[in-house]
Amino acid sequence: MFRLLGFEEVGDETNETDPVDFEVYRDNDSPTASLISPDAFVNEAAPEIQAVVEDEGVGFDPDEGVALALDGETGDPDDYDFDADEGLVTYQVPEDLEEGSHLISISASDLLGNATEEPVELEFFVDTHVPFVEINGEPHPYLKGEDLYLISTPTPKFTFPVSDDEPTSGIDAESIVALLNDEAIDMEWDEISRQLNYEVTDGELNEGENSISLELDDNAGNHFEAFGGMDFDPNREDNDPPFIENQDPPDGGFMGLGLGPDNRLDPNEVVPDTVTFVIGDHDVGLDDESVTIIINGHEVGEDGFQMAGGRVAVPLFHVRGNFQLAPDGMPHLDEGVNDIEAFGADGNGNEGGEQWQFFNDEHAPEPPVLDDDDQELIYVNDADITVTGQTGGDTPDYEEPYENSARVRAYLDGEAQGLIDAEFDANFEIAVNLHNGRNAITATVIDVADNESDYADEIFYFLDISDSCNLVLPC
Repeated sequence: MFRLLGFEEVGDETNETDPVDFEVYRDNDSPTASLISPDAFVNEAAPEIQAVVEDEGVGFDPDEGVALALDGETGDPDDYDFDADEGLVTYQVPEDLEEGSHLISISASDLLGNATEEPVELEFFVDTHVPFVEINGEPHPYLKGEDLYLISTPTPKFTFPVSDDEPTSGIDAESIVALLNDEAIDMEWDEISRQLNYEVTDGELNEGENSISLELDDNAGNHFEAFGGMDFDPNREDNDPPFIENQDPPDGGFMGLGLGPDNRLDPNEVVPDTVTFVIGDHDVGLDDESVTIIINGHEVGEDGFQMAGGRVAVPLFHVRGNFQLAPDGMPHLDEGVNDIEAFGADGNGNEGGEQWQFFNDEHAPEPPVLDDDDQELIYVNDADITVTGQTGGDTPDYEEPYENSARVRAYLDGEAQGLIDAEFDANFEIAVNLHNGRNAITATVIDVADNESDYADEIFYFLDISDSCNLVLPC
């Protein structure tokens, strides 16, 4: 506590004024900050962010005491609410975020300039997609509401593939609730094969109609539920063959390296890939040892593929321009059209399978040519421009029924800026948003197998958005 005394002179007299008391406060302590929301996984594309900042000293400036950044972009304090008394910061994200991971960071400083030692960070994952139990895009046969599936075995094996759009937060195994005839059953979640499995024991099924229901959430809280059932007739003759679904690549699909201009193969580099599909039987179940896979007329040995719960994966490795099956000595995939046949038998000896084809393209297209690439520097005063150019050709030549199409991706200073649909050997236009100053622009071409070309020769723009006139951009 300090007291300030004052004096004033009135004529020959000196009078003392009223004293003034004041305090001098010393504060060297840094404030603290903590993020309290959102959770690690959220199913809202524009979540609310909340944080708490605390200071045991002089406190905060409500307008400038807190800096909050989302994915590296520091927000304007006017965009979020700050209750300086409670230390509560609330920010409503104004626009939908992309699916996947995002990072929030917050720092604070008090009225004396003491700041948090380092920003506090929180990573969260946006996932708004509802998971789905499916076979080739359709609800699972056992989960089609009133459409009962006919079976003759008292002990069927339930295999439910679960799909979820990428990027995904994953399935919450604790949320799975499965009922068979209104009785809880222990449905097993296999994270590797991404499917639910259950083997019915003798006596669990009623002769006639049986009901089944399933509920589950992903880690972001997106909820899926379905119900259906089966009609159990022990006297029914089973003549149904096994099924094959969910081929990847699908019939008429494509496989490619998918490598970009900054990620080409070294001479000895190995890139893994896989062909996958689901094989199963809805009645007595599949005889796993009967599964046979033939690629381009060559049978794949039992060591050349993996199978778990009906989901089959055939590993492939790209080595020096050739796809080869593992282990060594198995037939490699051809450039162009490849034929695959897979079949098996159920427990009653019914055989069945599928044949399909896909196109293997491991060559990148020719790079595009941008217009104005012969100019050293192009001056503009509008940030939004349109870049034009021409795509080149692609190899190999696609034949019917495989239709080849192109996409063009623009890059600004090495960062991807936009993606448009295009055609090969054709003109294109793509929009680019410039920043103030010098901008380096290039582009690539991507084929239908996701192979990306080398970069086009760069063109350079200089953007001046100042209000003043100059020699470069006259009035």
